[in-house]
Amino acid sequence: ANASGLLERRSGSDPNYTWTAVRADFNGVLYARGSVEHFKGPARVPTHSNNPDLAPPALASFSQLTLATDKDVTITGDLKYERPPCTGTPRRVNGAVVPADCDDLDAANVLGVYTQTGNINIGHNNNSASDNAPYDVTIHGVLMTSRGRVQVEDYSKGSVRGSVNLLGGIIEYYYGAFGTFNASTGSSSSGYSRAFTYDRRMSMGIEPPYFPTVQQDGVKSVSVFSYGQREQLY
Repeated sequence: ANASGLLERRSGSDPNYTWTAVRADFNGVLYARGSVEHFKGPARVPTHSNNPDLAPPALASFSQLTLATDKDVTITGDLKYERPPCTGTPRRVNGAVVPADCDDLDAANVLGVYTQTGNINIGHNNNSASDNAPYDVTIHGVLMTSRGRVQVEDYSKGSVRGSVNLLGGIIEYYYGAFGTFNASTGSSSSGYSRAFTYDRRMSMGIEPPYFPTVQQDGVKSVSVFSYGQREQLY
């Protein structure tokens, strides 16, 4: 959708794209009937494929979008805001955790991914590279499944893939695993580690359009974990 709320469909190839108007009263919700197998933004710069900082934004600074389905959603690429409210990722310096810098909480762009009965997967350890998320995948948005898990596919196998750098939130019915690690060294053994930053705008009145939790107090408990292989909350 453009800044005026007109939903358009893109066709053609870069740089000669053409745009066709679909509807003028788009409410910000995209409903997919069935599974979404490749949910991602634009690809990274090919010469720096392991650098998430060089991935173009997927959501314009004015865009507010919710993807909804009743089946699985698989994320296979970066999903980044043009104007993120926070920059950087949590990191450990001399034994202390340094959080991301959240100094632009007036940013308007926001993404929600919701499935009623399915899982939200992060592609991993598939035979085809196009089915896998990149190294240090970056996801800006709130991921919610009412009856499933937010998880990494085949998390206990394959190579180490860096971190899932999430800016937003996760709401899930069952705990979803992201990877394995060596208990003696703390180093990852497979899958992804977690570097999560809570988007504080979610408690300030900015939410994905028509998201199930809007104006609802349905979260029964909040768990806070240490930084590293597990989630943290800021």
